[in-house]
Amino acid sequence: LRSKGPEQASQWAESLPDGALKGSAMSRIAESYAKKDPLAAAEWAQRYADKDYAAKAIEQVGGRWAQTNPAAAAGWLDNLPAGSGQTSGLRNVFDNWEDSDPAAAGKYLQAMPISPKRHSAVSGFATGIAWQNPQAAIAWAQDISDPGLRQTSLTRVGQVYFQRDPAAARAWLEASGLPAATQQQIVKPIDRR
Repeated sequence: LRSKGPEQASQWAESLPDGALKGSAMSRIAESYAKKDPLAAAEWAQRYADKDYAAKAIEQVGGRWAQTNPAAAAGWLDNLPAGSGQTSGLRNVFDNWEDSDPAAAGKYLQAMPISPKRHSAVSGFATGIAWQNPQAAIAWAQDISDPGLRQTSLTRVGQVYFQRDPAAARAWLEASGLPAATQQQIVKPIDRR
C-alpha cells in the first residue's frame, strides 16, 4: 500500500489464497483504495461480494464512499449479491448519511422494498438519527420486521434516548412492551469502546 498504492496492492491481494488472510488484506486495502478512488475500489471489491472473506472490504468501500457520495454508495451496496458485507455496509452508510442529509437518506429508505438489506439500512439510520430525534429513530426501528434486528435496533436507539433524556426514555420504556432484559440493557450506560 505504501510503496505501490492501492491499485497494485489490490492485485497482490487477489493472488492470495481465498480465506481469512486474503480478507484481512482486502480490508486494509479497501479503505485506502476507496479514499483515493471510490468507484475503482467498488469495481474491484464487488468481484468478491459473494465471498464471506471479503465482507469487511465491501463494508469499508461502502463506508468510505458514503463520506463523499452516500447515495452512490447505498446504490452500489443495494445492488450487490446478498451477504454480510452488503448488510453491514448498508447499516454503516445509513448510520452516517443521516448526519449529512437525513431527508435524502429517509427518502432512499422509503423507496427500498421490504427486505433484509432494507432492514439493515433502517437499523443504521435509526441508530444514527437517535442522537437528533429519538422518537423518529424509534419509529424507524419499529418498522423492522426481523424481530431480532428490531430488538437490537430498539436497544441501541433506547440507549441513546436514555442518555439524552432519561425521563422521556423511561416513559417510553414503560409503554414499549420490550422484554425486561432489553429494558435493562437500555438503561445501562453505552460502552463506547
